[in-house]
Amino acid sequence: MPAEWKIFLDDLKNETATLLKGEISSLLTGAMADSQDFTGRQAERVKHYLCQLAESTITKEQFLRYMHDINDLIELQSLKMDVAAKARAQRLANGVRNLIIERLSGILP
Repeated sequence: MPAEWKIFLDDLKNETATLLKGEISSLLTGAMADSQDFTGRQAERVKHYLCQLAESTITKEQFLRYMHDINDLIELQSLKMDVAAKARAQRLANGVRNLIIERLSGILP
């Protein structure tokens, strides 16, 4: 393999690793913060409804409807996170493709 191709592949490997580290770090940081906020809010809601049920300010049926609503919110949040992860994966793939094209245009005549 000619030296310029070896350099190209080494540089590509290093730049791709840097790109991956940045995207993965950003993904994990964002996902953790979003999940903790969301989970905390839902836990507070459940606690609130349990207190209302214990105080008889809501009926068992109302409580069950509220729990069903929370379950629906959790499912929607999960779908939202799936879409966000797919968008990040697409951005990462585009970034790697652009990196390859950019590097190739610099070594090809």
